[in-house]
Amino acid sequence: MQIQEWLREFDHQVALKHGGQRVLLLLDNCTSHKVENLALPHVEIQFLPPNTTSKIQPMDARIIMSFKKHYRHHHIRWLLEQVEAGQNIQDLKMDILQAIRYIIPSWNEVTVETIRNCWNHTGILPDNEYDETDNEDDDQMIDELSRTIQALNLPNVM
Repeated sequence: MQIQEWLREFDHQVALKHGGQRVLLLLDNCTSHKVENLALPHVEIQFLPPNTTSKIQPMDARIIMSFKKHYRHHHIRWLLEQVEAGQNIQDLKMDILQAIRYIIPSWNEVTVETIRNCWNHTGILPDNEYDETDNEDDDQMIDELSRTIQALNLPNVM
């Protein structure tokens, strides 16, 4: 699918979900993202300055880390359930389908605050209030899971 087709479909989806409200879409300055004379009534496109994408991407600024923490939480809970059901910890292997099923709840558990804080931390948005408490909650959850793994003598899945 070409970028223009994708953008038209994205504009259509925004119209369906947000009515008359416009959204801002930030794109990196990649040559494949160049669009000319494309009217999108519900989407405003802004391109990031050249050579800055890797420096300011919010996905690299804790969003992915938060997702991974939630995913690991689901994995550890699964391990515990299997051990409690009498399975030998050494024989446990999660199948791909079960792993994929944990993606949706893990992503849904990444909070709006985490995403907002990551965007604010990049400096792209005007409101630069960066609230560390949301990230501290994630860190606390991982610490608790690590202690549980140690107490149960489970293999280190972290």
